[in-house]
Amino acid sequence: NEIQIALRKSLKNLTSKQQEIIYLRFDCDLSYEEISTILEISVDSCYKSVYRAIKTVKSDIETMLNNAGKMLLFLIVSISKKI
Repeated sequence: NEIQIALRKSLKNLTSKQQEIIYLRFDCDLSYEEISTILEISVDSCYKSVYRAIKTVKSDIETMLNNAGKMLLFLIVSISKKI
């Protein structure tokens, strides 16, 4: 439960563009190519934006939860393999 709260807080701290990209990638399960078309950005920019958003979320959660953040890191790594 604490991890979910920290995740929600961290996602709210992302820029609106990062929130949108994370939503499209993980909630809508769109490809990078599809996202880049929707947002009118390059595929490379899309990859970088997702990477940076995940990195920010990971850092925020580790700060918020200290040791509990390590469990979330495992989840993020698992999600990252989907990328």
